[in-house]
Amino acid sequence: MKSPVKERLIRILLDGNPHSELVLAQGVGFLRVASIQRWLRTFENARFIVRKANGIHGEYTCQLILDRDSARKIYSYSEFRQIRQLIRTAPWFSPLFLDTFETLPGDLPLVIKKMVQQSHTFFEIIEKYDTPERIWEVYHPCLFINELQGIQNEEFNAWCLY
Repeated sequence: MKSPVKERLIRILLDGNPHSELVLAQGVGFLRVASIQRWLRTFENARFIVRKANGIHGEYTCQLILDRDSARKIYSYSEFRQIRQLIRTAPWFSPLFLDTFETLPGDLPLVIKKMVQQSHTFFEIIEKYDTPERIWEVYHPCLFINELQGIQNEEFNAWCLY
């Protein structure tokens, strides 16, 4: 069921920190935790969040599940389409998808991170071809002109490719 509450709720959770259910309820405009329970159960069943008892009887904290599969689910969830850039710029998001790109030369990993944060299309490419080697296999023909010119510099070719 489409609801503006879901988007407001995910915006709060995007920082990656645990939040009490009361803070979440107040953050989306409710006064009582019971008012937000349905959405929290939906997020928990979808494996977007994990709920943990915080030691006080009946009180829970909620936190996003910060792994690659959950990040993909959250990012591709149709109701969060409007906030995809906000999701991509969350501090925990990029490292889940870009760890294999850290071996690229120079400042290229930082540039790729910024490009992922700015571009949905670029993120989709990085997600689909999840290693520099796979991207090289697919997009290497784009560098044919460099080969014709005799350019053999790996770093230059990597910059051209990305």
